[in-house]
Amino acid sequence: MKQLKYILYLSFMVTLLGELLFLCLPSLQEKPPPYNTGVLESKIGWRAKKNYAYKGTMYSLGRQPYEISIQTDF
Repeated sequence: MKQLKYILYLSFMVTLLGELLFLCLPSLQEKPPPYNTGVLESKIGWRAKKNYAYKGTMYSLGRQPYEISIQTDF
């Protein structure tokens, strides 16, 4: 029982520390292109940005580069 309490306490403290770091460091919240395509929306929660365009290089899991082009026109 004592070990279970210790595990629960440790899990809580790690989660709390992670949340505090996430709130205090806004750079962790900002997503770089092309992952910043969503905006908040009241009815459905989020939607794609209007007139968003990104052209650049992405990398596969094997670190192989490939070109991408993303565009939203609505």
